[in-house]
Amino acid sequence: MTQGIAKHEYITLFRGEARFDGHKIVTVNGEQLTAEEVYINVGARPFVPDGYEGVPYLTNQSILELETLPEHLIVVGGSYIGLEFGQMFRRFGSQVTIIEMADTIIRREDP
Repeated sequence: MTQGIAKHEYITLFRGEARFDGHKIVTVNGEQLTAEEVYINVGARPFVPDGYEGVPYLTNQSILELETLPEHLIVVGGSYIGLEFGQMFRRFGSQVTIIEMADTIIRREDP
């Protein structure tokens, strides 16, 4: 996937450690970058609870390997990644159900 990003006409890929050095200033490998908006996407690893070994499930990686569109997708977890995949598959045409145990989705955000 990163090969496609690295070759994309409108994307510049930087590999290395980054740090904020001021308001709207990020330094990567000694090079200062500025932008009006800076988004932090730290990624995540899937968590599959014990006891689900016999249940067919998809993770944030294996879902991208699907070759057919699911008619109905159930997403367990209403945080950023679950909502992103839910929105993506809804736009593709799947029916999507989001299941979240907290009182609200993305519970770390303002109501």
